[in-house]
Amino acid sequence: MTDIDRIVRMLRVSESDPVQQEAADALEAQAERIAEQDYVLEMKWRAEDRAIKSWQAKTGEYLTWPDQAKLVEWLMDELRAARAALNGEKG
Repeated sequence: MTDIDRIVRMLRVSESDPVQQEAADALEAQAERIAEQDYVLEMKWRAEDRAIKSWQAKTGEYLTWPDQAKLVEWLMDELRAARAALNGEKG
């Protein structure tokens, strides 16, 4: 149980106080938004980690973490090369 859950339970004890109920509702809504943002950030982190590991394997630079710009540039180069290979181009 999180601290927010504990606070919400304490606020819900007094069911006759509408201000406490409103506060509990607002806290629960905020906790849901935080959980959703945590999930999105975790998925972004995992995707970026996979891309970085691919970059490290391809470049051999296992002790380097590319910044976002370098990683995107490399991924775009990989895409161009894959498209060129599909079209039978050299390059």
